[in-house]
Amino acid sequence: MPTASLNSPLSYLGVLSMLAGFFLLLAGFNVIKVEKITVRAGRVTLGFGFIFIVMGILFLLPEIRAIFPQKETAVSEFDNGVTAIYIDLANDLPSSVSNAEYMDITESRIEIVDKNNLRFELKVNQDIPSVLGDRHFYAWFLDTDLNSNTGQQHGGIGSDYNVQVTYEPNLGWTGQVFDISKNSKVTVTSIDVSKNTVSITIPLSLIGSASKFDWVVRDQDSGNTYLDKVPNDWYVHTELP
Repeated sequence: MPTASLNSPLSYLGVLSMLAGFFLLLAGFNVIKVEKITVRAGRVTLGFGFIFIVMGILFLLPEIRAIFPQKETAVSEFDNGVTAIYIDLANDLPSSVSNAEYMDITESRIEIVDKNNLRFELKVNQDIPSVLGDRHFYAWFLDTDLNSNTGQQHGGIGSDYNVQVTYEPNLGWTGQVFDISKNSKVTVTSIDVSKNTVSITIPLSLIGSASKFDWVVRDQDSGNTYLDKVPNDWYVHTELP
């Protein structure tokens, strides 16, 4: 059963404020006899009484909330459809690797569009040029069997599916989902590359209708060498409701 306690100076101030407010109310209503309280003064006293009571309630709000704690919401309940967000440091891509800040991934997220579709999104440290001189891609590597010894090796996981947004000079931006075990790919048209944001929406069936998976994000330019990786030294685990 919830119990009340005073745990801060503000809560004591709240109690004193409410007591003063009740006293002023009683005086204003003439319940308590106070000399030289005229009708006009009584109205003023009532006003101050209400003010002190409201102040007391505001001071005591944290204690009142503590008596009736709200239900805790687990991260896995996916507020607003977001399953996972990972923020990465900007400017963590060494110049020896690449000077292109649009290859420096600063954030990645996965969202539930509906029960059949997922949206993958990432942000980079600079707006992506509308025209690139050669092939580039951004990819989410998904380990759906949670076994790092199967699939492609990518920083602690073994990806079974790769969700990729690719730029080719003659084609522009396209989307693909690669099934590693079948050595096959499916083209996805629901992609968007705008300013510093890349996104792709795919049917859940294209990743084996997986309900949970580990994932990392990587990108690559024409050098065929992976540049940035998010997270830098591990992976993110996601479970769908």
